[in-house]
Amino acid sequence: MADVADIDRIEIRYEHTGWGVINETFVLVPVRGGGGFRLQGHYESTAGGVRAGEWPVRSTAVAQLLAALQERPWQRERAMREIAGGVRRSELIPATFWTTWPPLACDADELRALARSRLRGRSVRDEVDAYYGTGMRWTDDDPYVQLRILHRQGREQRWHSTAQHAMLVPWVAGDYAPMEAPDRQNWSLSVSRTLRALVPVDAHLHARLDGLPSMRARLQDYTQYAAARECERLRPR
Repeated sequence: MADVADIDRIEIRYEHTGWGVINETFVLVPVRGGGGFRLQGHYESTAGGVRAGEWPVRSTAVAQLLAALQERPWQRERAMREIAGGVRRSELIPATFWTTWPPLACDADELRALARSRLRGRSVRDEVDAYYGTGMRWTDDDPYVQLRILHRQGREQRWHSTAQHAMLVPWVAGDYAPMEAPDRQNWSLSVSRTLRALVPVDAHLHARLDGLPSMRARLQDYTQYAAARECERLRPR
């Protein structure tokens, strides 16, 4: 377990622009006498309204984040494999299909069959990898997370993420730059999970550090769109 005795404070900042603007800030400071940490936060609750306050945080929870950051950086392949392992193949096919105008020439059962046909020969890992793609994938969704770890001797560590995708990976060492160097990337899901454990459960950042339900919905959308296009190819309207 990583040593937390050297920590002066940890700053966490989350900003989001797009459909609305969100600003959340959190600061973790050690409690004197080795009594863990105190989280000072100002954030927008997913239940509505702005909240501010202080909450106790166990030293072990902070140590887990530090340990995750000290690990050898994860490669993309490892993250894709682990995320795909949590998705069932059946979850790639939507229960219902969009209603279009003019209507498609295929009914729901036929669209479902086309969806299954599209997935034939493709693994869940393939679909998850395509979802992550390269860089920004959709508009009106610009997240930014900055993590600063300040040590008592003056040393400072910085990490950030501008990823739209589930779990906000990859994390990038240092400050934001328009062209992120691949060798600064860390696809560690452990960083996302341990950071998520530190912030309030109703914070937008807490939801964003998971994001797996949204990912599953997008995977279904991709399948649904492909099935609809195949239907139009086979039976033009």
